[in-house]
Amino acid sequence: MGETPSTKWSAGPGSFSPRRFAVACSRALAGLNVGSDKSRQAFIDFDTTTKNLDAAPDAEWRAIIALARYGGLRIPTELAGLRWSDVDWTGDGARFPGGSITVTSPKTEHVGKGGRIVPLFPSLRRWLREAWDVALETEGALPEFVISRARATPRTNLRQGLLRIIARAGLKPWPQLFVNLRASRATELANQYPGHVAAEWLGHTEAVADEHYRMATVEHYARATQEPDGALQGALQTAADEPCQEPPNQGAQNEKSPVVLGSLLVAVGGEIAQLPDKDSNLGLSG
Repeated sequence: MGETPSTKWSAGPGSFSPRRFAVACSRALAGLNVGSDKSRQAFIDFDTTTKNLDAAPDAEWRAIIALARYGGLRIPTELAGLRWSDVDWTGDGARFPGGSITVTSPKTEHVGKGGRIVPLFPSLRRWLREAWDVALETEGALPEFVISRARATPRTNLRQGLLRIIARAGLKPWPQLFVNLRASRATELANQYPGHVAAEWLGHTEAVADEHYRMATVEHYARATQEPDGALQGALQTAADEPCQEPPNQGAQNEKSPVVLGSLLVAVGGEIAQLPDKDSNLGLSG
């Protein structure tokens, strides 16, 4: 008699068994947290980034930090493949005015998304321009790749290099050094632009961004405790957008009518809220 599939694949202790393989996989996965570990998230703010940029030893390291923090690149994979020919300084006559960077992403190539277009943000342009100028001056000609260190240096050495910069800046290292630089940018962009736009620039889906990158920051909590919300915020914004008008009968003023006394008083649900002049900083953004 010929071998059946079951006896063929599980003939001995050292042979491959689909059942044993499946059991081993399930046991391994049971011990893993396949979701995002929020305890390892850290928002790297502008001041911290600036201190690290100031402590960086050269223009190339400043460009690495800026590309991770302000460009949102994955380090080292997207960094290693970045060429100067991928940088469009002006965007003249292109679909992306103001300048852009074409980022090739090995991580997403297998799903048909090999690259993306990232705006040349002002916070990023400065450090890239410095690296461009230094490369021209030292090499005599522009090299092919933006960051030569990323191609010649293993991932662990990039991490060790950043740790030295952080120590030189007098700061404490944060978890997932490069991941949280990228995550901080993802959080910022999601605050400033529609979610699908921020996700496109970072090269992931909104679901992935919510799970692994975007985070609640100290600024979010501060705004939540300082800004009016709900019906009151809507009423205040409406009142700020509309010109003040004299009541039709100043002698018989309705108790729920707005009263103009230098700044604007708005009656909402029986409560009186004072709104400063429209030019003042309320933190109310459209």
